[in-house]
Amino acid sequence: MYRLGGTTLDVTVLAVSGGMYRVVATEHDTTLGGIKFDELLSQHLAAEFQRFLHISELFISNLSLKELARFKIILC
Repeated sequence: MYRLGGTTLDVTVLAVSGGMYRVVATEHDTTLGGIKFDELLSQHLAAEFQRFLHISELFISNLSLKELARFKIILC
């Protein structure tokens, strides 16, 4: 199971047997949270958009990223 928060990422691997749960591993990363994940996903999607449309340069302003973040909040 995982939890992707605003500033952190938490991952836990569980083993389930006969209705019993056992924690196999757990990890906590304070450098990869929802905000960083959004930034990385935006960069990836912009690169795919460029590749798909054969655009050599794509300009994304900070304002457009803020608008995308605001739109995401409205959808949630």
